[in-house]
Amino acid sequence: MKPAVERILHASLVSALLLAGAAVQAGESGQSADSEYRRTGTGNYLAGRHAERINDLRAAADFMGDALANDPENTDLLRQVQLLLVAEGRIEEATSLAERLVEKRPKSALANLTLAVHASKGRDWDGMIAYVDALPDAGLNRMLKPLLRAWALAGQGKATEAYATIDKLSANGDFAVVSALHKGLIAEMAGDVALADTALQRAAEPERGLAYRIALALGRFLERAGRPEDARKVYDRFLEENPGTLLLVPDLARLESGDKPDRLVDSAEDGVAEALFDVATALKQDRSSRMALVYGYLALSLRPDYAMGLVLIADALDVQKRHNAAIRAYESVPQSSPFSWHARLQIASNLHAMGDIDGAAAMLNGLAAERTDRFDVLQSLGHMLRTEERYNESVEAYDRAIERVGTLEQRHWPLLYARGIALERSKQWDRAEVDFLRALELEPDQPYVLNYLGYTWVEQGVNVERARKMIEDAVAQRPDDGFIVDSLGWVHYRMREFEEAVVQLERAVELQPEDPTINDHLGDAYWMVGRRIEARFQWRRVLSLDPDPDQIATVEEKLDNGLPDPADEQPKAAERES
Repeated sequence: MKPAVERILHASLVSALLLAGAAVQAGESGQSADSEYRRTGTGNYLAGRHAERINDLRAAADFMGDALANDPENTDLLRQVQLLLVAEGRIEEATSLAERLVEKRPKSALANLTLAVHASKGRDWDGMIAYVDALPDAGLNRMLKPLLRAWALAGQGKATEAYATIDKLSANGDFAVVSALHKGLIAEMAGDVALADTALQRAAEPERGLAYRIALALGRFLERAGRPEDARKVYDRFLEENPGTLLLVPDLARLESGDKPDRLVDSAEDGVAEALFDVATALKQDRSSRMALVYGYLALSLRPDYAMGLVLIADALDVQKRHNAAIRAYESVPQSSPFSWHARLQIASNLHAMGDIDGAAAMLNGLAAERTDRFDVLQSLGHMLRTEERYNESVEAYDRAIERVGTLEQRHWPLLYARGIALERSKQWDRAEVDFLRALELEPDQPYVLNYLGYTWVEQGVNVERARKMIEDAVAQRPDDGFIVDSLGWVHYRMREFEEAVVQLERAVELQPEDPTINDHLGDAYWMVGRRIEARFQWRRVLSLDPDPDQIATVEEKLDNGLPDPADEQPKAAERES
């Protein structure tokens, strides 16, 4: 029996978790949590922590906010709520809490940053600088502080001081590109054409990959400077580095028309948003999705129509598997934006993740009809249907994709490989084999194609020596891939080299311990070398690993009766040529 205090705490925790579940459902439906569930500070806090752990930040902010109302002097709770509000894009509420927080903790990083952004929105540049100076000199603040200070100085018309601030940042090689970009943007806004040209060209130096925003900033600058052919070279370089991209479609159309573009950054407030966007991008690439949301929403509070920022936030929500919220964010990207294509592809991906396969397929088919020159959307449709084991439909989507490709090139081998898998699973082996062999012509020694084709040949008992060599080559390239190592072990098994099969299959299970087929293979190999207890252990383990229904009956039969004695069994892989 639990002691009285423990019983009370246990009951409070269970109650809070149940209420958090209600909040999660409310958050998913777009409604705030019901006030009747938010009665005690402890219950609200526990419910908020649970909602935060499962990434329902909307419910977490509501519950934690109510907990704060019950304990308004709790500085740690104040800081938590302020963070949650920013991460949910509720910037006005977060700003109010930030003012309270800096009174208690003058060096609070997020509170000072929130207030700096608020000050820049009101063009209170002195106030912004004061808040920026209070930020700690650590982490990404080493980049962000000089950029924010430089844009505040630019807002005051102090371009020379802004350049000097950024020059100190550029001394750090890690920040050379971003400092050159922002110096160029400030110079362009200040009307210093020569300096803008020098700085933006430095940001786009050819030894680095050309980022989209740098291509856009430099290309637009060159167009505005009356140098359209130089702008075209910049755009062509980006297209060459990013084949198939649609991001420059509107810019190329404008270039052809001769119309002059707007500047990428037209005000100091926009520049502050750009600096915040740089940090959000770095955090997203580092898989820090929650903090990417923080900086992304702060940027959007300054530039609400910034399509690139909308996509960044949607992508961060996507990473957190907050599918409804991600879909809403992607839907906010205007149809006219060059990011619309990516956004709609991601909507389909999120619909798929939520189990709405037909909705996702309809979205992808609509995109395919919209742009008949592209095959990638049909490839995505094929992948989705294949993962859902709708193999015949998957083959049809891949067929349409390959028809659009026309002449197959080296870069198209994954399309043939994917269709080959769908064909093999739909029992169309003759066509599948052709695709795998053609994929190897385009990309010789590709380990995944070698493995799939080699394993299938071994299962069929054809081309076994060739298959063995192919799988050995695949293992040499991917020694830590449990599925490929399993194939090698299974080759040895089929060739009755049972001791070596055990060695390889034990390694495969170590690399991929939760796969039922690999564990099943190891059980078979153990049986053949006389390790019967271990074999039955592996087969029982298979049944605990969610095997396919047709695999269950086979394993249960082996548990009851074992396998034939290897001395009585005919060789399974007599060499035949297909």
